[in-house]
Order: sequence, then structure tokens, then C-alpha cells
Amino acid sequence: MADISRDPPALFFKEHLEEAVQKHRLILSESVMFYTVTLLSSIGNRRFLEEPLGERLVRADSETGPERLQLLRTTGDDALLITGFWSNSLNRRMISLNYFIDIGVRAYEVLGDEDKGTLGDTFRELAEKFMPLADAIEEVSSRVSLTDVRNILATYERWQKTRSRRLAKRLADMGIQVVAISKAQ
Repeated sequence: MADISRDPPALFFKEHLEEAVQKHRLILSESVMFYTVTLLSSIGNRRFLEEPLGERLVRADSETGPERLQLLRTTGDDALLITGFWSNSLNRRMISLNYFIDIGVRAYEVLGDEDKGTLGDTFRELAEKFMPLADAIEEVSSRVSLTDVRNILATYERWQKTRSRRLAKRLADMGIQVVAISKAQ
């Protein structure tokens, strides 16, 4: 696993997700927590595919190898984000929340069945706890808006390049402490 202690956006989401998980009395393995924090941290840069999730899930059934696994993973991840982070936007659509839940659970179940290792355990747990986890993610979403997330990520990326004190202060004002780490010699 990567070291999220060196990634302020990941720390931001980890803190908020831990609070939400505790509030919802949800017990998650370390690997599911890490996976979900990583997924949330990528939300500002995430590209959602035009293809409806149901069609993508059907297409994954006809694929084999790494492409199949990637389709299943992005389908499950997108369904989790839509169900949790953007659930409020579903109120304005004709598509039911249960549609996204069913697709996400199925994608993660298949991934869990196909990988017998640690990642398989992670996907099986994501399938089993999909709805409670989506509720916790919605809690995180209610604390931040997508604009805030993109602003945080963009500010952090600019700070990484410039090490500007002004940007570090702006990040601190957003609740993110940045630490300049020199590269190993």
C-alpha cells in the first residue's frame, strides 16, 4: 500500500471517512478503508465513462483477463461514488438508487470471487458493506462539495510544484497540513 501520510488530500478524506464510519458504527478492514480513501482522493480527477453502468457490467461479463477486471472495478467504484458521494443528484434523475447499489454490489462480488487473495477479500467486503459504506461516504460528501474537493486537489498540486508559503497557508486554512519532504539522496 502507498503511504497516505504523505498525501494531504488522502489525509483529508481519511479523517472525514473515519469520523463518518465511527458515526455509522461501521467496521471496515484496513484494506477497505485504504481503498475507499484512495478512491475518494481521486474524485477530483476521475473521469466517468459515458457508457451506462448496467451496460458496462454486461460488457464485463463478455470480457476476459485484465480488461474484465478493470471494467468490473471501475463499475463498482463508479456505482459506490454515485450512491455515496453524489446520491443527492439522483433525486433529480429517473434512475433509482437501488439500480446503482445492485450494480456496484454485483461488480464487487464478481471481483471478490475472481481474486482469492487480499484484494479479493477487499472486494468481497466492499460488496457486503456497500450500502453502509455509501452512507458513510454520503456523510463525507455532506461536509465537502465537489468544488471544494477540486479546489483542494488543485491547490495541493500547485503547492507540490511551487512549495509556495501562500498555498501552504491556503491548504492549512482548508484543514490540510502540508509537509515538505526532501527526496532521498
